Amino acid sequence: MTYRATHQYALIDDGSATAAFVSRERVSGTDANYDEKELLRSGFRSSHLNTVTPLSAALQLNGDLTGLSDAQLTIFARAELERHNKATYRSYDIDADHRVCVIADNSRRLDEFYDTYGGILEIEPLLIGAYHRDYATVEELDIDSSDKGYTIGYTVKSPVNRGRCTYCGICGAVCPERCILDGLYFDFGRCTYCTDCVKACPVDAIDLYSIERISVDVPALIILGDPHFTEPRDTAMLFRETDLERYLATVFSCKVDEVITCNHELCHFNGSSETGCSACLSACTFNAVKTNGSEIEIDSLSCTECGKCIGACPTGALQNQKLTDRTFIEFFRTCALGGRLPARVILGSDSELHRFWWRNNQKRYEHSLFIEIPEAHALTTMHLIFLAASGAEQIIILHPDTETGTGLQRSISDTNTIISKTRGGAPVVSLLSEYESLGESVTPGLPEQSGFYHDLSFVNRRRKLSSVVHYLCSHAETAVSFKAGEIQDWGTITCDTEKCTQCLACLNVCKIESLSADEENLALCWNGGLCIGCTGCVTTCPEQALTINSSLMMNSAFFTDTVIAQAEPVRCKSCNKIFGTKKSLDRVIEVLTAKQGRPPKHLEYCEDCRVMKLMESE
Repeated sequence: MTYRATHQYALIDDGSATAAFVSRERVSGTDANYDEKELLRSGFRSSHLNTVTPLSAALQLNGDLTGLSDAQLTIFARAELERHNKATYRSYDIDADHRVCVIADNSRRLDEFYDTYGGILEIEPLLIGAYHRDYATVEELDIDSSDKGYTIGYTVKSPVNRGRCTYCGICGAVCPERCILDGLYFDFGRCTYCTDCVKACPVDAIDLYSIERISVDVPALIILGDPHFTEPRDTAMLFRETDLERYLATVFSCKVDEVITCNHELCHFNGSSETGCSACLSACTFNAVKTNGSEIEIDSLSCTECGKCIGACPTGALQNQKLTDRTFIEFFRTCALGGRLPARVILGSDSELHRFWWRNNQKRYEHSLFIEIPEAHALTTMHLIFLAASGAEQIIILHPDTETGTGLQRSISDTNTIISKTRGGAPVVSLLSEYESLGESVTPGLPEQSGFYHDLSFVNRRRKLSSVVHYLCSHAETAVSFKAGEIQDWGTITCDTEKCTQCLACLNVCKIESLSADEENLALCWNGGLCIGCTGCVTTCPEQALTINSSLMMNSAFFTDTVIAQAEPVRCKSCNKIFGTKKSLDRVIEVLTAKQGRPPKHLEYCEDCRVMKLMESE
């Protein structure tokens, strides 16, 4: 058997307007034949840790394993370079912070901790339910999460006014329980509050009931034993004796990349009422996605960039800056290999593509295209269905996913369900964990003259998903509908026009703009293609006029702004300007009349004219 030698592929700055593509056989030495003018090269980051040249695992596989020509590889390589150049994110260094508050239920545990770590950590020791001369025994302990860790407030007994005390020693001598030690430490575990010390003090420096409130800020908490107190809601930097190694791993200077970001203008989480969408909070298993009470925040120090929060986000508020949704779509504008995508698209991270190549570098996969992604869990229905509508008949995701019910599996299921309803046929998307099992041959089943989705414009994730699904539904042979629960993150909103007062409070929570207002016609409109089914509008509506169900009828009206409520306008009696709706005005008059016992004056005028009328009446 003759074995085929694998190659190296690169884009080189040769002084021309566009980078030149080169393909060459490998030579000894991992980086021996790399040119300093290289803009991009094929390879795997796990094998080239010290290189500063951008690496493309997908370029390596497309060059070695597919039937792409050099011209097509050139196009692909340029698209990869453009994608790399668009990956920008904030990066900074964090110095080690050795401060830690250690809370224990006995002094022996604190002594042992001090003996072991006192030389490397700045320890704030606190005792609960025990007494020791070297440690503060705390009461009324409150711990709040803060931007930089925890704010700890506690009360300690402060029986001696050291500004008055002359250290005469009388209190120690007269104490019948011998609970006043040298150094003026009062052991309240033995004290009977007989007040002999108070009476004997010649300068009135002792008050057994005096307390002091103390507040400290620390980046981390360590719990020794089982002290009883209320733990903070955020426990990311709270550690127990069993996981001290995990804490010690954080006490080093480190570099932080803010790769995962949240766009609050698209986020449907409503912290003030705890309504709307909270999918990212549920998806994150590292406590890196948090809420500050009103908005979603990303703790980049805790984030592992696993992508689960991104895959769960229905609006696209959560993004991986190494490959944003916009960059993903625009990649296919640069990587235009023809009127449609190859029949098979294979997606994987750098490490998964590396594994696949290692097992299969002597095979040939015709009609295939390999695409690198940061993490498979960041793939959403939008990404997968875009590929399917653009011509991919098989979408293979390289990932050893053995979990059940993951966001990735849900995206795969939703994509296959929508394709089955609109185009028919077998499932399009599948996970592949045994990389040697992928068949080499694949025959395109859709004819070249078939219509494919070619819209490469982009606004946000949800609008792109709506656009693709609308395209598929419009080309389906029969009407497309879904039963409740068949696909996730969709919903049908209806409005009881008798209850609706056109207050438009629902618009404040629908940031994806599924709900919108036609101000000229005083109408409330709804676009089903944009609705993520978060129920935020239903919860917010003060009149309980909105209802939602997850059964869907995806006709043409479903993807356009459709009037679901329209109101009778109210015009100003003076200037004839429309300033509200009759129903809302009647409701205000009704409420104010009930409170005041008589109809309020001047409400039939607009804001400007109402002021003038009030001034005239005075």
